[in-house]
Amino acid sequence: MELPLFYRLLLAGVIIVVGYAARWLLPPTRLIERFLCQLVAFTGFTIMLLAARVVPSAPTPALSQTSAFLTVSAFKLVWWLALSWLIVGFVHTIFHRQLRETRLAQDLIAGIAYTCTAVAIIAYVFDLPVQGLLTASGVIAIVLGLALQSTLGDVFSGIMINISKPCRPGDWVILDDGL
Repeated sequence: MELPLFYRLLLAGVIIVVGYAARWLLPPTRLIERFLCQLVAFTGFTIMLLAARVVPSAPTPALSQTSAFLTVSAFKLVWWLALSWLIVGFVHTIFHRQLRETRLAQDLIAGIAYTCTAVAIIAYVFDLPVQGLLTASGVIAIVLGLALQSTLGDVFSGIMINISKPCRPGDWVILDDGL
């Protein structure tokens, strides 16, 4: 006997909510256990979605009922957000010992993960073309990069100084004119 679509989706929702609630109940110092809760919840959620014949990477087909279409789309949206959160949780778990030194890298990876998730949601959940969006954002990035060239150079120099840490508290910096 096979469960109807509604019950499989309901079970998928329960799995993801319980898994992420268990993750939040663990203390922040238990990073590996928290990540494993995320991983188990995401895996169970994915299995139940696939059992319900909901493929997150395929556009949502036109269903006979609007409520079914919205429900399936909402579950796909949650799947993509859970995937990006899982990636960010993995990165945070890997780099937890060097939190101060790798904070910039963690934030960059999180930004890339969430940006890719937003593009995937636009493409797969809402079934909208993203080529024009990506082209326009590339052109805007080039224009801003050229306009802010000196400012970006200063920002990246600051990042490199922060990462390489050539100076420590108490060091003296002597400029060319003797100061």
